[in-house]
Amino acid sequence: MGFLSFFKGKSKVKLEDEFFGILQHEVFKKPSVHNSFHGSRLFQNNLTHFIIATQENLPTKKQKLFFEKIESEYESIKDNIVIPFLLEEYDPEFMKPLTDDFNNDFNNDFTLETIIINEIMGSKNEWELCYDSKEAQHLITIHFNGMIPQFTTMDG
Repeated sequence: MGFLSFFKGKSKVKLEDEFFGILQHEVFKKPSVHNSFHGSRLFQNNLTHFIIATQENLPTKKQKLFFEKIESEYESIKDNIVIPFLLEEYDPEFMKPLTDDFNNDFNNDFTLETIIINEIMGSKNEWELCYDSKEAQHLITIHFNGMIPQFTTMDG
């Protein structure tokens, strides 16, 4: 048993959820690593991936309700939270200078790739929006606690 086998998924099972559709359930051997459900669905007219982390046998009702909230309020979340946060976190080393019309720049440059929702426990609600940026040629992930962005990471 190698070191990396400690983190590898024990099993990957496909199942169907009435809300999310076909899910791939990944169960990990290490108890502190959350099991997760992976899938894709149309979100804002684009095929978007999602990961739901939970120790339950299916995504929880709270996670489904939260996903619905993100979906129904996405334009407001994007315009009032995501774009201002990215402008604040902007790093000219990776992206061209931003114009005064960053809303249009955002829609042309950033594609929502993945939504990650962790277990929701009381007031602790950590989740992420991961965008593919054509200009930066990286994935830019915004990490949230509730509706407050905490930090960004860049991969790729």
